[in-house]
Amino acid sequence: MTFIDLERSRHLDVALTIEGEDGELVPAQIHAGGLAWFGDRLFVAATGQGIWEFDLSESRRLRGAAARRVVGARGRGFGAVALAAVRTQVHPVPLRCSFLGRVFDTDGASLPRVLIGEYRGDKLGRIGEFTIPDEVDGSFGSVAETSPQIARMQGVVQWGTRRFISQSRGLQPGALWDGDGTAPQRSDVPLPIGCEDLALDPEERMLWSLGEHPWRRVVRGIPFARLGL
Repeated sequence: MTFIDLERSRHLDVALTIEGEDGELVPAQIHAGGLAWFGDRLFVAATGQGIWEFDLSESRRLRGAAARRVVGARGRGFGAVALAAVRTQVHPVPLRCSFLGRVFDTDGASLPRVLIGEYRGDKLGRIGEFTIPDEVDGSFGSVAETSPQIARMQGVVQWGTRRFISQSRGLQPGALWDGDGTAPQRSDVPLPIGCEDLALDPEERMLWSLGEHPWRRVVRGIPFARLGL
């Protein structure tokens, strides 16, 4: 996971880790399909393994062998220091948990809810809306579930009643779907080839997406004005 400081053109790499029985940290062996960040709590869609939670306030600075262990092959050229976020909980969710997105109201205020969706090659993938767990009971509360009949869904976010869904299309530009969540329509706004997650940026009034294919890993921002927001 990488944090980017746009003002200073700097980035900070943070390894997602789990604590073993001996107390040593090892890499989180998951396909991280999406992230949702609330305060110090980071929720990660661990494809096929529910939602994993990490506490960013308890991130650890590792050195030497411990640093190399959590960054693996990426450690080459990263020096002997690594910053690690440690998993605190695993939240079971009755979906495949392929991707994860945030929910905002029409004024840009973040709501304590997330959208969790399933990637499938057919049109049977589901998207569920859940309240995030408080720090005591640790469970996601189901609000609603839909099946928008879109194959290869890769990301989802919501602004007011407008729900945006990304769809990958092989080596063709990705497709953006827009609607109320039950019957979205395909937008004429293209997404990157190999598009994955979506993220809403209320401050800059942008919808962000990115491409996953080697040599095509672009990050693209779409102004809200182009989306009619």
